[in-house]
Amino acid sequence: MTAKYYCKSSIVRVALLLLALTACITGLAPLFSSSARADTTAAHIRWDIITIVPGPFAQPGGIASALANDGSQITITGSYRITGLVRWDEKGTFPQEVNAVGGLAVLRVEFSDGDHGVLTVSCHAASGSDPAIFEGITMSKSFVDYWNREAPVGGVDANRTLFHRLD
Repeated sequence: MTAKYYCKSSIVRVALLLLALTACITGLAPLFSSSARADTTAAHIRWDIITIVPGPFAQPGGIASALANDGSQITITGSYRITGLVRWDEKGTFPQEVNAVGGLAVLRVEFSDGDHGVLTVSCHAASGSDPAIFEGITMSKSFVDYWNREAPVGGVDANRTLFHRLD
């Protein structure tokens, strides 16, 4: 039997500010760009762990999970306090969603229990994405690395992400 660790609001409620809002508050906005090249324009990005509603619509409010080496699981359902941006790379688009893009965001986070970690949000876009880009999240919390993301499964409303270009 494997142990499960859930990031429930009572345990982890990692006050998740929208990435764009955090960037403005912490002064990280100039770091949000569509690539690492100096000639690109700055982009403000919001990310969501999404839930699928009737029709081809995605809305914030989903859940995503990842597993550690010992089989323990972390499931994020609430909000996070973003303490820093490590990296943002945009790759791909969603033709049916206005301003929706794929990519990879690596963020430093603080949990409500005082632990620190790194959250990686990866979104495989429908058009122009690279096969190496996975869909879902990975996360570290304290000394545990939840590196094995749980892939989305058809008919299960979990482990899906989406980035939105705000400018």
